[in-house]
Amino acid sequence: MLGAHPQVLEIRGLGLMIGIELRQAVPELTRIAAEDYGLLINVTRGKVIRLLPPLVLNAAEVEQIVQGLLASLDSALYKSLERSA
Repeated sequence: MLGAHPQVLEIRGLGLMIGIELRQAVPELTRIAAEDYGLLINVTRGKVIRLLPPLVLNAAEVEQIVQGLLASLDSALYKSLERSA
């Protein structure tokens, strides 16, 4: 589901260490993810989301993270487009 987002270039990882490479930098992504969706994410190299979820993650929590990331990404992209217009 997350891999189908047009902004997502690649998803890679080892175990639960996950990197999601975006096509472009999205400056407000970490703030929006934290404030609006309660997600603590780290963005490295400007456009790679780094996720390190707990090992005791269940399916409902995975779905919550994915939905929060999708919504955060869409919101941050929209704000970025507003600024450039």
